[in-house]
Amino acid sequence: MAYLAIFAAAIAGFGFGAAYYGWMGARWLDAVGFRPEERARIEGAGKMDPTPFLLAFTAELVMAVILSITIAHFGAFTALRGGVIGITIWLGFIAPVMIVTNAYAMRSLRLTAIDAFHWLGVLVVMGVVLGALG
Repeated sequence: MAYLAIFAAAIAGFGFGAAYYGWMGARWLDAVGFRPEERARIEGAGKMDPTPFLLAFTAELVMAVILSITIAHFGAFTALRGGVIGITIWLGFIAPVMIVTNAYAMRSLRLTAIDAFHWLGVLVVMGVVLGALG
């Protein structure tokens, strides 16, 4: 197992998420439907709880390990093949689970789309890194 590649993939995926939600942040806040006082706290300069960020990075580290194992299993050691495996995993597992979970929770399709495309980007970026460095 290529531990450095796995760590690099997790960092790249986390970085993608930071950039993506930096760009989509206001749309995401609207789609979530936070109350005005919650939104003001999030958008303000106050100190944010680091727990969601730590959980996100840990989850992405786990995802990078599993994606690395999958890429190795298929011998897909190119950036393109790694990215395709990321898309395939997203299409087969991530997107359907998100759609069903958010449908039962009665969340908006807009929120589902924003979050689902985040995870698509994360898996593609991770797959590219792991395929290239694998």
